[in-house]
Amino acid sequence: MKTILRIIILSVLGYTMAGLSLFCLSGQKTVPRTPWYWQMCQILIQPVMEVFFDGKESRWFHWVPTEVVPDATAITVIHGDQKAPHRGESWISNARVSLGMWRMCAIIAPPEGYNHGRVWYYAFVDRSQRCTIQLNGPIRILIGPDDVEVFGISSSGEVLKLRVMTITKREDSRYRKYPLI
Repeated sequence: MKTILRIIILSVLGYTMAGLSLFCLSGQKTVPRTPWYWQMCQILIQPVMEVFFDGKESRWFHWVPTEVVPDATAITVIHGDQKAPHRGESWISNARVSLGMWRMCAIIAPPEGYNHGRVWYYAFVDRSQRCTIQLNGPIRILIGPDDVEVFGISSSGEVLKLRVMTITKREDSRYRKYPLI
């Protein structure tokens, strides 16, 4: 019994240390800064997400309201995947989506000519929310059953017309270098 308890304790400690290492080394920065309790949640979740679920980086606590309203020319439409299941109202159905039920993703990037090292943010039109994770190049976003309207916001607040580089399967190894948001 003591041996099993030791194994469990060491596993939890190892898992937590691995999560802390991944979080500290990831360089993920958020604006506004994510509260400490969500950072701890991220530390615990990230190793599982990295190993089993394509390294999805955004969680529910990474989304904040935005008052930036793009004009119609700055909106990019990503068409839905009719095979993807709809989200439910419960947190578990939302978690299942992040954990692999939405199989397709769009590779999106800021407009041509946008400095690759410059920070930008990803936002939804219909939800008036933006992701707080600072981005600096192409990203992968999951495609659900509905069409979505998205846009980018530069670090100075300028609205960016995002471009869709391609639509592909979530597990496509050619695009895994891009963060899954």
